[in-house]
Amino acid sequence: MNKNREKLGFHSFSTYRNELFAFSIISIIIFHFFDNFLESTTQTGISILPAKCFKEIISSIGVEIFVLLSGLGLYFSFKKNSDIKEFYAKRFMRILVPYGLFASIAWIIITIIGGNNFWRYIYNFSLLSFWTDGNVMLWYIAFILVMYLAFPLIFIIVDSVHSKRNTLIAVVATYLILFTCETIGSSAFYNIEIALWRIPIFIIGTYFGKLAYEKREFRAWHSILFIIFFLQKFIYSLVVVFSDIEKLGEPVFSIYDFMHKYLRLFSGFYGLGLMFLLVVIFRALNSNIITRISSPISKVTLELYMTHITLRNICKRLELPVGKLWCFLIYISASIIITILLNVVSNKVIHKINNKNKISLRYLK
Repeated sequence: MNKNREKLGFHSFSTYRNELFAFSIISIIIFHFFDNFLESTTQTGISILPAKCFKEIISSIGVEIFVLLSGLGLYFSFKKNSDIKEFYAKRFMRILVPYGLFASIAWIIITIIGGNNFWRYIYNFSLLSFWTDGNVMLWYIAFILVMYLAFPLIFIIVDSVHSKRNTLIAVVATYLILFTCETIGSSAFYNIEIALWRIPIFIIGTYFGKLAYEKREFRAWHSILFIIFFLQKFIYSLVVVFSDIEKLGEPVFSIYDFMHKYLRLFSGFYGLGLMFLLVVIFRALNSNIITRISSPISKVTLELYMTHITLRNICKRLELPVGKLWCFLIYISASIIITILLNVVSNKVIHKINNKNKISLRYLK
């Protein structure tokens, strides 16, 4: 299929799904390196400008794209087969098998390094430590599992007769609750705000799935809105990189201060705008090279996310210089190797489980 022949629309997010997933995980990895580099370096001025620009402009926005694409993909999956039991079985297996294989060992290593006991290991492995203590190492796994559980309800809202109105109400209501919690500033909220602010983005991604499923094309106002979403945080990021914040006059400082306090809110919309621009770029390039590179990467994004985050965390606990390029290359190379092995083993385990389930169903019949 020639992707370039398709008119731009919400279905383009699905068409360029592999490219977007690849961009997301690569950008997250680079962001983490630049973040570590800037924390450890004594360099100043123009020599660290590329790192500062990437950290502020791209930041961890790949997570928003992950969440959006997850909601979009789940809509397609549930629309084709709305059997809740099969949906849960397939989705939870896709997450829990690789997580169980990898995290069971990874948390042991972290438990030993931290000098903790067996119960702390169970606490971390169960992901309860995120929801109660704010242990964010593998927060995305905890978050997406909850989103899977809630998805049938989200699907009902998004796929209802008045889908646009109901989705808008759900998104606005969620943002208002989050806005209130952020303003109040409770410690319980701050522990898990990294996940909570992504809930409305997941709902929006699911609604995009509906629009993509229906092959809705972009209208002029869609494009304008996406560009505005992109520019609001892009300009904010330029101000952070190139301006002396303390010398900003009114009303610029007030706007900056407000955006800084509720940055995850604005980052969510920024993710929508960036994803739109990426689709436009991928379509304009129409590169087979990008497609071939992104395709295998997109199939292992979950595993690569887990291995990269965990190895980086272990290196930091061991006080290794994660801000140095040589250290980064070593742990990211190890992450890639583990990712490939983990993906192969996980697929085999899932395949065996599915075969056993099919045999059991035959006997039941």
